[in-house]
Amino acid sequence: MLGARIYSDAEFVPTAWQSKPLKSPVVSGVDPLKVNLKYDSMILGGNPGSYSRLEIKAERDYLPDFDEIKKSNLPSLKVLIAHLSLAASFDPSINGEIHHIDFYCDLNNMTLMNNPSEVSINYSILLLQKGVLYHTTSGLCIKVIHKRWTGYTLNHLRATHFVPIHAENRDMTTKEFKELRPDFSENGDVISFGYLVHASSPHSFTSTSGIDNWKVTVIHKHSSKHPNSTDFEEISRKLSIETLERQRMERQLYKEKLDYQHQVQSLQLALEQSQSEKQSEPKESKESKDSPPTTVALNRSHESLVNIAQKKMNEKDEKLLSEKKLVEELQQKNNALELNLADQQNKISNLIHELEQVKTLLSQESQSQHEQQVLIDVHKEENESFKLEIEALKRQLEEEVYSRKKAEGEGHLEKSLREKIEKELKEEQIEKEEREERNKSVVEELMKEGRRTREEVEGLKEMLEREIELRQSAEDALKKLENIFYVEEGEESM
Repeated sequence: MLGARIYSDAEFVPTAWQSKPLKSPVVSGVDPLKVNLKYDSMILGGNPGSYSRLEIKAERDYLPDFDEIKKSNLPSLKVLIAHLSLAASFDPSINGEIHHIDFYCDLNNMTLMNNPSEVSINYSILLLQKGVLYHTTSGLCIKVIHKRWTGYTLNHLRATHFVPIHAENRDMTTKEFKELRPDFSENGDVISFGYLVHASSPHSFTSTSGIDNWKVTVIHKHSSKHPNSTDFEEISRKLSIETLERQRMERQLYKEKLDYQHQVQSLQLALEQSQSEKQSEPKESKESKDSPPTTVALNRSHESLVNIAQKKMNEKDEKLLSEKKLVEELQQKNNALELNLADQQNKISNLIHELEQVKTLLSQESQSQHEQQVLIDVHKEENESFKLEIEALKRQLEEEVYSRKKAEGEGHLEKSLREKIEKELKEEQIEKEEREERNKSVVEELMKEGRRTREEVEGLKEMLEREIELRQSAEDALKKLENIFYVEEGEESM
């Protein structure tokens, strides 16, 4: 059974994203670029609402010579810009192994030239894991060619569809770095999501592009290490809701602040215009000066409006401070929830460790019970063989008594021998029953306890020795009976 986690952003609040340029691959004959970047977030004109706009200006530090231009062998200028969301992260060790990832966004190329091939703008999904940035392979990058909002989709992305482009602490060879792939299994570290912008051209260039409705869907299996991962998902979902609410509040305050700034600017422009008109007017007569001029009233009205706007700005600033305090409280609450989540994770890890120990003990107990059962089976087989030998001795004695009775014809000897044999047989039968009762109690104790002890083994050994002694005594009794028969036959013959 698969689950889904969705991360999206359609407003692009500046505090929710982290952007930085990456070092381009080293190209022979090209000096470092002069790159100027301009980020604009929450700009109206998206699809719909606001969007994020990126302007890139790249220039060469040297002028190419005539041979390079003539041969069209001019190395391309390449600029890589990484954008990471601060509110989109997935932990496979808690939420489960990632099955695949789906990516969607709306893109707009706003700087198409007469020859679109001169500047190439590409977007791709970006992953960060253990300090290494990954993006989709060249065949899965999105090339933006339309000067209008267009939706693009990359579905069923597996770990093999990503390649590394940058590492913070790279202590490996180039070959090992190129063979790196993100770890989507339950043993993998936390993965953060974002997007990568790749602009290139053979000449110095200036490009502008926009992104809107960024969305990443993580399809994952449920964790086998943490059976209660659904609780973690619920906590993460609540944290995501609180984060989105905080971003919404920040966007609203940011928009209100921009609106009041525009109002103040318009009032200031009107005030400056009225003051310039006042200075350009000719001097009036003394009588007209005594009367209140219209421009003075206008200036006073503008100044009052500016004061009102400034007062509203101060009120909004106070409201913004209170909202920031609320955001800080929410952040503290989020940190407390994260600590609680970590404690629960540690408790579950300890329970799993204890469960493994119990499983090991049960396995040892099961093995001990198996050995005890084998010993009991051997003991039963020996008892059965001993019982068969006793029965054989009994039949042999009966045959000898019968033959003796037939040969001598004397009832007294037959009676005494029969009584003697029956007495010995009864004693052997009683001893056998006692022995079987003792064996039965020993077996029951072994089955109840489930383990073998040294004392029980010694007891079994003693019982086996007693059985051997009984067997030896039975053989001695048989020999004595044979000697009695031989002695009596000798006396009769004399």
